[in-house]
Amino acid sequence: MASGWENEIGDELLRQDLLLATDGQPERRLATAGELADRLRRLGQRHADMAEQRRAQDAARRDHEALARAQVRRPITYALIGVLVLGIAVALWLRQEAVNARNLARAELDRANALARFLNEDLIGRSNPLVSAKGPDATLREVLLAARDRVPARFEAQPETAAVIHGSLATLFSAIDLFQDAEAQARQALTLIERDGRSDGDAAFQARTVLARVLSRMGRFDEAAQQLEQLERLSAHTTDPLARQRLAAARSTWFIGRGEFDKAVVQLRAAIAGLGPTDPGNTAARDTLRLDLITTLTLAGQDQQALDEGGRLIDEAQGRKEDSALLVALARLAQVRAYRNDHAAAEKLLLEAQPVIVARLGENHSRHLQLLGELLGVAFRSGDWPRATGYAQMAHERVRAEFGDGHVLTYVTLLNWARTLDEAGRAKDAVDKARTAHRHLLNLVGPASPQTQDAAFVLALIELELGGARNAQSLIDQLDPAALESGRATGQWPASIDALRGMALQLKGDAAAARPLLDSALAALKDEEALAKPARLYVAARQARARLH
Repeated sequence: MASGWENEIGDELLRQDLLLATDGQPERRLATAGELADRLRRLGQRHADMAEQRRAQDAARRDHEALARAQVRRPITYALIGVLVLGIAVALWLRQEAVNARNLARAELDRANALARFLNEDLIGRSNPLVSAKGPDATLREVLLAARDRVPARFEAQPETAAVIHGSLATLFSAIDLFQDAEAQARQALTLIERDGRSDGDAAFQARTVLARVLSRMGRFDEAAQQLEQLERLSAHTTDPLARQRLAAARSTWFIGRGEFDKAVVQLRAAIAGLGPTDPGNTAARDTLRLDLITTLTLAGQDQQALDEGGRLIDEAQGRKEDSALLVALARLAQVRAYRNDHAAAEKLLLEAQPVIVARLGENHSRHLQLLGELLGVAFRSGDWPRATGYAQMAHERVRAEFGDGHVLTYVTLLNWARTLDEAGRAKDAVDKARTAHRHLLNLVGPASPQTQDAAFVLALIELELGGARNAQSLIDQLDPAALESGRATGQWPASIDALRGMALQLKGDAAAARPLLDSALAALKDEEALAKPARLYVAARQARARLH
């Protein structure tokens, strides 16, 4: 810089900054460009501070002159000195506040820089061919797992930021069905937060919400319930405006997993409504909740509401600028159970959605497994037993491979396989599968859960078909019509249970007690007679009634 450049700059603070930045003596020169940038960003505030300081100095000078002229007026002098002292105290306080604000800004800048490096180097950078041999073909799973392993080193000095990253990774792992990794990340986030002494803050609430949902999806309902209880207590103290919304979403996952669909619908509607005033731009979260709502409405027997909700979501998605093919496919999948009697329409929706879901999410993703279950349902209701049995076996084997032997869904799909075999007239092939499903569901979710009740019902029917009246009777005595209705709304569960009781009595030779039960059950289930292929329960009950003659 040529000699005399400072004469061209009228701003004395800017002139001072440039002198400090270019000083020939390193000990006097600003150490980094960041320090210069910080001074330049605060230039306006520094001018204001300098002006305030000069005004204070002028005021002090005038006060001093006034004191000199009025030395004899001691009371007034003392008062003016008091004012001066107060002014200095206020000035010092304002200066300290400015220092605190500057330190906070620097901390936020450091966090932003660390997050940017994590995004560029640990996430996006993982697809760099020089880093990952797969380059652009690296899957989201591979990228997330690589990023997960680099979080501790990247944010070692920033545990609060690390906790946020772990919580976000937990959500992402859950979205791609890596539930064990999701659980580990959520627990790591909680460990860091609690170590920092903030177990009742917003970050802890968010991490615990993710953990509760993951545990519910893994079928560990008792552990999930403990997290929900803690969330309920925390919601009274957190400042997070989305706290009640997140709690409702977590509860809905728990109710869905336990088959309590009416309760899940209430929580899902609350979760969707809670996003409106607090997070109106979060369309991804809203879309996910609406998909869950559509599916849950069908499971609760509210078919028309499911069709209406699905239609609104599809229309809205198709009107968006971004690619909405997957969202539309998922909405159609969610709607399909509402087409209970229109098998052709249901199958058409599923076959249209399947290639999109497989291409975007993969064959073993939970959404595709759900689609296979729906194809099973269509073939089941159509009475196409070879296709239904194939779908049932495929769905169970893929669910077991994906979730393992400790997940509720593994035994729900095994029960569906047994149910399908029984409806196909293959009770002997079905009985061991039904017994295994019932035993494991009893251990996983307890005797009162809708899944266990359903398993007990199916197994009781199979045992009766095979002549095992004693085994069947112990199962029938455990059945609760209300629990069965909450899992699958038919309105016919009391009559169905009476049919089982009548069949058991017929096998025991008690015709007098069996006859009225079978007559009333068959009368209540008479709509089955009009079907091309009546349900196995109705056929078996009718055969038992015929044997009474």
